[in-house]
Amino acid sequence: MIRGSRRAIVVPLEGQAKPPRTPIGAFFAHPATLLLIAGVVTALLSGLLVPHVTRGWQANDRKLERRSAILHEELGVKVRLVKLAGAASANFLGASQLRSYGEPANAAGLTKYDKAYVDWSIASAEVASQLAAYFPGSSAQKKWTAFSLNMRNTYYLVRDHRGDEREHWLKLVRKYLQVDPKLINGIRQKPLNGTSRNQTYEAALRKLLHDLQKKEALVVSVIVDSPSSLQTSKP
Repeated sequence: MIRGSRRAIVVPLEGQAKPPRTPIGAFFAHPATLLLIAGVVTALLSGLLVPHVTRGWQANDRKLERRSAILHEELGVKVRLVKLAGAASANFLGASQLRSYGEPANAAGLTKYDKAYVDWSIASAEVASQLAAYFPGSSAQKKWTAFSLNMRNTYYLVRDHRGDEREHWLKLVRKYLQVDPKLINGIRQKPLNGTSRNQTYEAALRKLLHDLQKKEALVVSVIVDSPSSLQTSKP
């Protein structure tokens, strides 16, 4: 017989009851506690995340509103410029077409053609000021300046100056329009052959005015496509 005692090793069997949870474990395992924790986490996220997201949305909305306001203002500027430039050019070119059969260039005071050019000059200066304000240093501003200068050259050419001075204006107009000299050299001739219209002169004048209309349309398209200084200005 073996004397003494040995400590028994107890191995829990499958299905045997697990040891009871501690009070803290029982507390966190309770469904009500889990709901409470979930509510606290949700509240923290709502308090931190939602305002951040909302501020981002508000900032984006303000940017969109400002962008929309800028584009609306720019569109208004361009519409005014296109209308002003188009009307001024059309009136002056129309007067140029009729000039040949109106008052002589040496008439006392301003002729109707002179007054048409004065009106054009005023409108052109207004267009130039708007371009300088909203499109400073742009291609649109430079092209309008060149176009306006050539309209002045056209005025002096069509006004029937004599001799070398007339040849000077014709040379400038041809250079700007880049037109074949043969097509507009007929404008050197007199508008009238006695009491009849000079067909050679009329054909050259029509070609010149048609090319000026195309130039005007090109300049206007550049204005329409140009971004204004409103888009690059700081908020």
